[in-house]
Amino acid sequence: MFNTKNQGFGDLEPVKNPGLGPQPTFVRDFLARFDAIFTLNQDTFLEQQYINSGLLDGSQGKWFACRSPGLLEENINGTPYAPPGLFRPADSPYTIQDRVQPYFKLHGSSHWRALNGLSLLIMAENKGTQIDGVALLDWYRTEFRTRLSKPDAR
Repeated sequence: MFNTKNQGFGDLEPVKNPGLGPQPTFVRDFLARFDAIFTLNQDTFLEQQYINSGLLDGSQGKWFACRSPGLLEENINGTPYAPPGLFRPADSPYTIQDRVQPYFKLHGSSHWRALNGLSLLIMAENKGTQIDGVALLDWYRTEFRTRLSKPDAR
């Protein structure tokens, strides 16, 4: 199901209005305003439609990129997988890069793999217990709680 959904996101074409000049990208410009993005979505919509949408322009120079921190890109013979790619957790400690908007997928993602090669996707019951067993997701949960407790969080 996730593969079909993710493939569909990759096939989406941007809306074009020829002759009307540069078009605003409302979703990009809205999301670029935030210091971090937290989501429960496990698909790759934002990876395919937001991250490479001209974020430097959309954020008025604030963000060079948007990434999920703590992930390493998987390769086949030195070549990355086709978009949206395939990723696995790095070893801790995890960090957030300057001028890179952090994007936290609190339940993992359909294109993440654990060290054993299985999908790193938290679903069904006992999510908290399942997250406890994954250092990266536990750190994401801590970041969420920390940022949510700051003044003016939204």
